[in-house]
Amino acid sequence: MIQTQSVRNALVYYDDRFNARWLKAIGQNVTEWELGVGLAQDDSSADPTTMTNTEGGTNSAVSSTTTGDRLLITTGGTEYNGVNLQVKGSAFKIQANKPVYYGIEAKTDNATKGDFLFGLCEVDTTLLATASAHALAVTDDGLYFYKLNDGTAFIFVNELGGTEGATATGVTNDTNYHIYEFYWDGSTLYVYVDNSLVTSITSGLADQALTPSFNVRAGDDGAEVLYVKWARAIMIE
Repeated sequence: MIQTQSVRNALVYYDDRFNARWLKAIGQNVTEWELGVGLAQDDSSADPTTMTNTEGGTNSAVSSTTTGDRLLITTGGTEYNGVNLQVKGSAFKIQANKPVYYGIEAKTDNATKGDFLFGLCEVDTTLLATASAHALAVTDDGLYFYKLNDGTAFIFVNELGGTEGATATGVTNDTNYHIYEFYWDGSTLYVYVDNSLVTSITSGLADQALTPSFNVRAGDDGAEVLYVKWARAIMIE
């Protein structure tokens, strides 16, 4: 069932099977983003107009036509082809006593191939390396999950000033949907994968303005696909 609670004079709706999963918040002090159904897209490029799109090679990021999905990101077939998507603006920030929730349900089309990253990051057009190596290339702040080509695990990273701080292995990747979330209660960041707590962090957290971000890169075995069922971020000031 959906339950409600009051948080800093805002009304928060959450899943009573998993209390850290926020579904919506209402209040004058609420900042909220949700990946919509039928994204507004540019007529000529088909790129989402609400996101900054930096591409390498031939790729697509379109509204999914699969029942229940919202976003389909497909890379070109050449190694390192990919797309870096960030929601325009930087509306979210980790601050003392001001809760933040981020969650996404997604799957990849291949268990081991390709580079994938999603979460909240500072504005950065190359969150993943664009050539020569399958590697992270986040240069500033971020709270995100990633998996690299030939790897089998999605890993959570807290990055501050371009330096990776706390990390935690979330799930061994396969081709099934998984739910990746983190919740900042104002003093501690809790990280979850598929409803299970994987780590908690109290210091050294990213402290700059962040925005919902996606990056997908082709591995060494052709095109890669990221399917996103839903994604949302909520902050209460």
